[in-house]
Amino acid sequence: MCEANGWGTAGTRIYGPDELRSMTRIEHRAGHGDLVFETERGRKGHVTRHGLLGVQGVREVEALIREALL
Repeated sequence: MCEANGWGTAGTRIYGPDELRSMTRIEHRAGHGDLVFETERGRKGHVTRHGLLGVQGVREVEALIREALL
């Protein structure tokens, strides 16, 4: 997974089967949402979620990942 880091740089994260099995889905009424593979908690209660964010049809994408990769 590619992601933007601070100061305009990009990085890569690799998620294996354990992280994919423990992914969580956050779904909004319109059917879009996030598939979160990792959550970081920083100072002052700041939470950063890593994964597939802003996905249309998030429930269907989750099912595809679980079927094809797990």
